[in-house]
Amino acid sequence: MRETLHLKFPFIVGQKRTEEFETRIRGTNRRQRGTAESSIIGIEQITSPAGAYQTFKIETNHWCGGKSCGKWIYFYSPETKSVVKFNYQATVGSTAIWEVDLIQFLPVQSQ
Repeated sequence: MRETLHLKFPFIVGQKRTEEFETRIRGTNRRQRGTAESSIIGIEQITSPAGAYQTFKIETNHWCGGKSCGKWIYFYSPETKSVVKFNYQATVGSTAIWEVDLIQFLPVQSQ
């Protein structure tokens, strides 16, 4: 599996990254190439069922065939070392919207 740039460290507010990708077109066996453009938008306090966290807000737009085909917004917490919330909105062929929240965080206990 290839590493994606939108969650690659270090995070610096204002930073932009671009990468190419290939995906299968839903409902077919055809493949399509595209470009993902990610930006570190800023730092935001996010509240999820697991608690409140300072996060980096990362916005990623996917472009397929010259058109927008999806938009992701990730909220990455250095405290949990994970994405604590993300939103996805399809912009081509679907009106899908997903929202995912961290529901529990248990820090590793030192021995």
